[in-house]
Amino acid sequence: MKLFDGIQTTPPLPRPVLTMGVFDGVHRGHQELLQQLKNWAKEVQGTSVVLTFFPHPKVVLEKTKDFPYICSLPHRLLLLEKEGVDVVILEPFTPQFAAMEAMDFLQYLTQKLNCRHLLLGPDGRFGHQAKGNLQLLERIAPALSLHIRTVRPVRWQQAPKISSTYIREMIQAGKFSQIQENLGRPFSLFGKVVPGDGLGKQIGFPTANIDTEGALLPPFGVYALNVNIYQRNPVPSASSACFQPLAAYRGIANIGVRPTTQRSSKPQVEVHIPQFHGDLYGKYLELFFLGKIREEKKFASLEELSHQIQKDCQLLANFS
Repeated sequence: MKLFDGIQTTPPLPRPVLTMGVFDGVHRGHQELLQQLKNWAKEVQGTSVVLTFFPHPKVVLEKTKDFPYICSLPHRLLLLEKEGVDVVILEPFTPQFAAMEAMDFLQYLTQKLNCRHLLLGPDGRFGHQAKGNLQLLERIAPALSLHIRTVRPVRWQQAPKISSTYIREMIQAGKFSQIQENLGRPFSLFGKVVPGDGLGKQIGFPTANIDTEGALLPPFGVYALNVNIYQRNPVPSASSACFQPLAAYRGIANIGVRPTTQRSSKPQVEVHIPQFHGDLYGKYLELFFLGKIREEKKFASLEELSHQIQKDCQLLANFS
């Protein structure tokens, strides 16, 4: 998958077939849209292109602070890569971009990207005040030589449609089976390993501190995990992925404020991988949650904490 920073920096692409959206979570609805995008690109012997935005439009338009992302931006890029699209264009969502009228935006797409194939999701809107919609597209498509297709909403079981709001509620409640049903995959967090205070290593259980970049966290506690380790490629190309998988392990994660040491005022994600011995700084970890081992707890001493972590690791075998 090729990644470009904005429409302006994107070079000419062979027969781009484009869809656009935030794609937060890359859930079942997004997956259906991306599958149809790839099918259409194959049909016209073109390039499947996803135009995605960061930050979320609500951050800019409604000045929403601490927007509850289902997944961080690096995680979104990883998930889009796993879906097998050819190109992702990451467009900064700025007040200037938000002010662009719908017609001007379409002309911008056709001129800058030579886009002649546009796939619109069921709730697809674009342009200033979201005035751009399917009706506008159908009216002006002939003048812009645009071929338009749409995707119907994806329904799952009794739900009227897949809902990002519902998925966020389930993450906060720690209901992993419901999350998986709507995402179409197990719930996971993804982030870069950043330096910590080294306390885990001091007590015999080294931990990797994960920067999840604003992604919603499940309730505080200790969890059993499958852990995938990645290395990021700074210059992804057709033959080089954004994230290169390195290894996979079992592990445990503590999510919380570390009450035993009282060293954190904001929630932290710390991961211990019993069978890993090496340096993880700068690597990326994808954490698949298998289940909850216990609640986060304040211990009387670091020795008591160490003994409990040992018991937590032994319980890993109970999760599959």
